Amino acid sequence: MKNKKSFIILGVVVFFIISYYAYGRISLAREKKISRANLVNENITTQEKEEKNSVGFNGERSLYNLDIALNTDNKTVKGHEEVKFKNKYSKGLKEIVFHLYPDSYNSAETMPSIGTTVKKVSKDELGDIKINSVIVNGENLRYAEDNQVLKFLLNKELKPNEVIDIAIDFTLKIPKGNDRLAYQNEQYSLTNWYPILSIYDEKAGSWDETPFYPVGESNYSDCSDYKVSVTVPKGIVAATTGVKVSDKEEGSQSKLGFEASNNRDFVLFLSKRYKLLSKEVDGIRVNSFYVSEETTAKRMLDLACESLSFYNKTFGKYPYPEYDVVETYLQGGAMEYPTVTQMGPYNYLKPEYKENSLTFLDEAVVHETGHQWWFSTVGNNEFREPVLDESFTAYSTALFFENKFGEYTPMGVKGAFLTRSIKGDGPIYRPTDKFDWQNFSKVVYTLGPIALEDLRQKAGQEKFIDIFKTYYDRYKFKNATFDGFLEVVKEKCGSETSDYVRNAFTSSNYSMDKMVLSPEEMKKVQNKAGR
Repeated sequence: MKNKKSFIILGVVVFFIISYYAYGRISLAREKKISRANLVNENITTQEKEEKNSVGFNGERSLYNLDIALNTDNKTVKGHEEVKFKNKYSKGLKEIVFHLYPDSYNSAETMPSIGTTVKKVSKDELGDIKINSVIVNGENLRYAEDNQVLKFLLNKELKPNEVIDIAIDFTLKIPKGNDRLAYQNEQYSLTNWYPILSIYDEKAGSWDETPFYPVGESNYSDCSDYKVSVTVPKGIVAATTGVKVSDKEEGSQSKLGFEASNNRDFVLFLSKRYKLLSKEVDGIRVNSFYVSEETTAKRMLDLACESLSFYNKTFGKYPYPEYDVVETYLQGGAMEYPTVTQMGPYNYLKPEYKENSLTFLDEAVVHETGHQWWFSTVGNNEFREPVLDESFTAYSTALFFENKFGEYTPMGVKGAFLTRSIKGDGPIYRPTDKFDWQNFSKVVYTLGPIALEDLRQKAGQEKFIDIFKTYYDRYKFKNATFDGFLEVVKEKCGSETSDYVRNAFTSSNYSMDKMVLSPEEMKKVQNKAGR
């Protein structure tokens, strides 16, 4: 009787395991089928869809019209860029400045790589952008290219509220490699790739000419509108900022059209091998582009959706219709862009995840999704004030895991930041060129979030979240500053707390010792980690 009962139980268990596995595979196949149908449907552009998505110059933001062609033989992009620019500053402008960030790939010394310093590169691994012509209001102008900057004098001063039309022809050489701007195995990552308008500092009376520093990020721009036409070999799938509005075949080529409104940059990821899974969360379409590891792509999609929903509720609504997570050959980490996250290569992961078996990829997709709030929507000068995007996002990531798995989860605020005393070799708040990668990781990604947790413990949970909601709402689509954040802290908690936070970030002797977990709390973290 006992053996028969055991046999029946075993049979039931096996049945449920097989059913669960089959259901999971069917569900995944169904999602994939739906996603592929969506991919096909995107190629059909109705007049209604074009009218709905059409962007134009509204006088509030610059408008970029980009017409580019990818040459897969010589790994170049031929580009024609038209920018309609309104002088919204209080001063007249005699010259215009664009950043040429691709020139940071001209040498090993200036090349940006995540987490490491480049020692040596081959000719194929060098990148470059060459300006072929600059035309303003129909007139050819002389221009200068130097130190990742394009600048040219105007024939006539551009007075406040006046508008000019700038046309730039350029050629981009894509470097081979595993960096943010690169090609590898016929996959193309086009990031920080075209001439982009600098920002004018009215107090200093000059344009920002900061080159892209090898550590961290240095891109700094205003939100603009984009209309982008991309000619590629037929069969290439594109993940981009904004939304696709057209797809036309012209012989062996495809001409893809994209539009993006109120974004501070535009990126593209291209490959014939891309497959797609999609979901909708809070009215936002979330896409997961991948090469082969379907279950990993599903896991990234689920975590992207969960974290997107959490940040929506916690900080304020994500303001764009789509969000893409894209597998690439990026080494050293993952990277954020407006409405797009660039992931590295996927290894096999089960579609479901558990608290004590989370991987770097899991944390990375949640972190980069957080950047859609702190960088993409609320911008900042990433070179001068890296805490505003990286420290805020690192803390937001831990807050997501704390909310999902509890106070003592290893990737939560306490588990990630407060298990040991950490000392910085200088203030948390400093420009990027005052760091090497090791110190940047320790200070900006760890001590910065600890100072924010210090604020939460002083302000209380309700006021702390209110600070970030107000900060997000106030600086949405703008560039924030640390002083602006402190002003919100002062409004919600008073000048004493604001001064305390300023000192925590700017002094060289800030100590986190009082917040280090007790032995009893440490045991709780270890238990949650399964140790």
